[in-house]
Order: sequence, then structure tokens, then C-alpha cells
Amino acid sequence: QPSITIPTVIAGDFNDWNQQASSFLTRELSFIECHHNIHGHYAKTFPAPLPFFKLDRVYTQNLNPTSSEVLQSKIWKKLSDHLPISIKIQI
Repeated sequence: QPSITIPTVIAGDFNDWNQQASSFLTRELSFIECHHNIHGHYAKTFPAPLPFFKLDRVYTQNLNPTSSEVLQSKIWKKLSDHLPISIKIQI
């Protein structure tokens, strides 16, 4: 099993409809999905005007996520078809 020992962040639109990527990253590689870890569910980020789907993720390893928020102001809804996720981490 590969192990990364430096602080690592992997983030983006995973299009992970069935959570296969999430299962691999969390179970096999010991990453933490930040929003799920903090709130108990994945962040709803798509489509931006009325987010329903949970496609975007932020994974960390060797970092402590302390907060996770989907940014939902009007400006964010205009910039992309996905809403961004803001994560605070403790190093």
C-alpha cells in the first residue's frame, strides 16, 4: 500500500457519482475527504444555481481539516457551473 508522508491536498471535480474514487482514496490511500469528515456528507456543488449533486471533493493527507464550506454567493454561481469548496486546514 503506497503511503505519502508529506502534507498533501488533492482537489477538484471528480465526477465521482458512485463514490468509487472516494472509496479508493480514503480506504486504500488513507486520505481524508474534508467536507465529509467535518459534516458527515459530501458537499453539494453542482449545478451552481441549485446545487444537488456531490461531484467536487477536497482530500488531504497528513493535514487536519478544521472547516469546510461551499461558497454560494452570487459571484461564485456566475464564475462556474460548480460551486467552490473552501477548506481550512491545520498544518
